[in-house]
Amino acid sequence: MSSIFDIIRRTVISPEFLVTIFAILIIILKPNFLLLISKALSEAPDGVKYIALVPVGITFWCLKQSKTILFPSEDAQGLLQNWPNFRYLKTRVLIGIVYQGFFCVSGVLVWITVPKFDNYWSVVVIGMAIIGSVVGAATFYLASLNVAEMTKRHTL
Repeated sequence: MSSIFDIIRRTVISPEFLVTIFAILIIILKPNFLLLISKALSEAPDGVKYIALVPVGITFWCLKQSKTILFPSEDAQGLLQNWPNFRYLKTRVLIGIVYQGFFCVSGVLVWITVPKFDNYWSVVVIGMAIIGSVVGAATFYLASLNVAEMTKRHTL
């Protein structure tokens, strides 16, 4: 039961969740500037539509980083995997991967269904996907730095 509570807590208390909630609030409130942005993007060159695929690349980078976080090359003895709190680290990495998958799928779905970004919700979803994937990538990067620091300190 405590592990389910921990998963829910780590899912809700995360920067990726804040980005998602912010996007939902923008869609609900429907500010007028979104209409201006969607109009500008719908008249933009066709190359602009590929911006929706940015989360795909970031997702693949995060998948690579997840291996670095959980199995750092500095830790040849496997000290990190024997750490009592390793399951919490693994849970957080898996939650981050799920968020990255959500942002990746959101970007691809908008790219396929609304390639011209001619409505305001597609602009919000693309913005959420890009900002969320960048925020998630930043957390993966910081986690990999922290894990590398800790494993180097304890393997020497």
